Formats: sequence, C-alpha cells, structure tokens
Amino acid sequence: MRSEEILKGRSGNALVTIAIGDQHYAKWKENCLPSWMIYAKNNDLGIVVYTENLISRENPLWKKPQWQKMLLPERLSLDYENLKSVCYLDTDILINPFAPNVFEELRPGYVASVSLRNNLPYPLEPLLKRLVLLRREYIDRDYPLDSGIFASLETLYKENDLPPQNDEICTGVLLFNVSEFAGIMKEWFYLFPPNIKTITNDGEQTHLNYLLISNRYLHTISYDWQTIWSYESAWYYPHLFENKFENLNDVHNAIRDTLFRTNFLHFAGSWPESTNWQDSTFSMSNSYLDFQNQLQDFNGRTVTGKPIGKYVPKTDS
Repeated sequence: MRSEEILKGRSGNALVTIAIGDQHYAKWKENCLPSWMIYAKNNDLGIVVYTENLISRENPLWKKPQWQKMLLPERLSLDYENLKSVCYLDTDILINPFAPNVFEELRPGYVASVSLRNNLPYPLEPLLKRLVLLRREYIDRDYPLDSGIFASLETLYKENDLPPQNDEICTGVLLFNVSEFAGIMKEWFYLFPPNIKTITNDGEQTHLNYLLISNRYLHTISYDWQTIWSYESAWYYPHLFENKFENLNDVHNAIRDTLFRTNFLHFAGSWPESTNWQDSTFSMSNSYLDFQNQLQDFNGRTVTGKPIGKYVPKTDS
C-alpha cells in the first residue's frame, strides 16, 4: 500500500485524497494539486495521497475505492503518527487558494461535510429542473425529464434499503479527527458486503450518509466548502451547455469566476461539465493569483468611506 506525503505541514492537519491508477494520479497532480499546494502552504497544512488500494484487491472483502475512504482514518493513524486531523477530498476538486482554513470548521466528535439539500444558494428543485433541461436540450436528447435526480430523501434511502434520514451530504469532502474515527469508520467499511449494489453506481455515498446521520456524527458546514460545478454551471453559466462545454476559454473563465466566491469547487458526476477539471490547459494565471493576493490584503484593511469628490476613470484616449 503506497502513500505519498507531498507536503509536510507543521499544524498536524492535512488534505488527503485517494488517486488509484497512474492516469488518475497524473490528472489530479497536473490539474488540481497546484491549487491545493498554494492553499496548504497558506494554512500550514500537509498533503497526502494514497495511490494504491487501502485493502488488497485479492481480499474477499475488497470494495471500490469510494468505500475505502472509510479505511483512511486507521491507515493514516498507522502511517503518519503526528497527523491529528484531515480533510479528505475527492481528486476532482479545485481549491480557491486564498479560502479560509477549513480546519476552523472542525468539531471534536463530528465529521464535517456539506449538505446537498439544505442551505444551498439556489432553490433546489428549480435548479435541478434547469440542469435536467439543459442536459436534455444540448447534451443528450434522450435524457429523461423525470428520474432519480429528483428523488426525495425518503426515496433515496429506501432505494438503498436504508431507513430514511433528514439530509444528504456529498461525501467528496469529509473533515474529521483521525484518532476519533479510525476504529469507527473501519467497522463501518466491513458492515456491508463487497458485492453491494447501490443507486450511486455501487458507491458508498448513501450508506455513509446513513451511518453518519443516524449515529449523530454529522456536522454540516457551509456550501462554500463543496460547491457543485454542475449546479453552478446550470444556474449561472447556462451558455456553457449550449456550447457543450467545448469553448474552453469560456469554461475556464467561469471556473475562475466561481473560485472567486467559493472555497472548494467539486466537479462531481460523469456528465461533460464534470470533466472540466481534467483539462490540462486550465491554470490559475499569475495575474489571477496576484489579484487574489491583493484582494486578501485589501480585505484586511480598514476603509473610511470619506468622499473624495467625483472621480473620472483615466483612459488611453
């Protein structure tokens, strides 16, 4: 089992991900790691990536890598003794390098994550209807107008043979103390059979939701900590669908605009918009980073609001 400590922080906190397979690892390292590095250095965080299965493929209890995030706390406690708390992130997440320190959201005894149902900056059903119609109109004419994307919480859990809960998080961001959850999450991993079928392509999301919520371990934090790119593009940038996300200049500008007003941007899903993070031509230019630095400095300054009279902008003419 191989892990790589890309950056060693002094705070005892780290960003952690799982990137299994050379191609997957290479895409994450080229396209997402640069923003993680700046953010981590700004907040004295480490960065750790696991590049092999946390349980052997030959083990009869092996499950997909999505499930293996439940084995992370124990694995980290063995591999990195000085690591206190981690923020697990899926590999398809870009970070606003100048976002606040996510570890300020940590609460002892809880796993922090972001709701997909509550406290969103847009009304959920109109948002989803807009997303579905945009996909149908510009991406796939056979996409059904009514499907599981509109499932109620009751339906979501019942379809996975689980008792209904009062929320749903996206498990692409999980913030927790390593020692507190090493034993708990390891036990959860082995609760379900290796051949388990789920409505999320046999992933762990609904089951981990059930375990966190029913055991009262979940602490929900602001949507800024896991803004969903599909939602953002449907609500604020519908023209990107019309161009099938092929105008990369427009796509990149929209991503940069979004990172101005959020912290973590998650490209969850399998639709064309969800692969935008893999485009190697996307970068945070020096001018973008310089302006972000200036903005952070300016936000820390006191302004008086004292009138200076009418100001006419200077032009070259």
